[in-house]
Amino acid sequence: MNKNKNIRLIFYIFFLLCLFFILAPLLAPHDPMRTHATMTCEPPSGQHLFGTDELGRDILSRMLFGGRTTLLIGLIATSLSCFIGTALGLISGYYGGKTDILISQVMNLALAFPSLLLAIGISVVLPAGFLSVVIALSIAGWADFGRLIRGQTLTLKNREFITAATVLGSSSGKIIVRHILPNCIPLLIVSFSMKLGTFMLAESGLSFLGLGIPPPYPTLGGMISSGRDMLITCPWIPLLPGFLISIMVLVFNLLGEMLQSVSDPKRKKS
Repeated sequence: MNKNKNIRLIFYIFFLLCLFFILAPLLAPHDPMRTHATMTCEPPSGQHLFGTDELGRDILSRMLFGGRTTLLIGLIATSLSCFIGTALGLISGYYGGKTDILISQVMNLALAFPSLLLAIGISVVLPAGFLSVVIALSIAGWADFGRLIRGQTLTLKNREFITAATVLGSSSGKIIVRHILPNCIPLLIVSFSMKLGTFMLAESGLSFLGLGIPPPYPTLGGMISSGRDMLITCPWIPLLPGFLISIMVLVFNLLGEMLQSVSDPKRKKS
């Protein structure tokens, strides 16, 4: 019963976060990019609930739009890396042989570099912008999905129902799509949720380093970067966006763990 309550609570928080970000244009009390020379570094007040930054911009409005950007980039990048990794993992695990060796070597090469370091290296080459961040994160993260699905495919392709489908004359593509892939979906859902939190944190890191979406468009990492020198004098400028990033990553990681506990019969019994 407590587990069900925890799952519902996590889903409620997840739903509220998504709702706030989707409705950012309606909920934002001020224009997130409008500057006010006479209202710089104001503490939280009735007019500006989270205060203003060094250029007089409303922090709450920028957090709503920045959080929406972080979530959108995370969703697109995770979806792309999941699609690429799943496709290559299925092909590698099912066909084996030279195909498996080639794809596995590419996976190992991608996994040899830390994801954030690889994303930084790709972002340096590409021009700063939304699409560049998505491409960098997708390239940095597809191998994790590929390795996961390859291992699952190697286990499934020797099962009795796959042998029966082969004997009945089903083509390789039909077996992969209709029999192997559906059995990988629960694993993909859990991995997708956890990878989404990782990608959102990575996007904030790229923005912090100046490799994400260029200003003046608000990003959570960019807000932390611009306010890091005012941590003592105006702590609300870097701390509030940092707190929002922490909440977002925590929610998606907890959601992934909850989904894993529900989908795993052994953990469910324990």
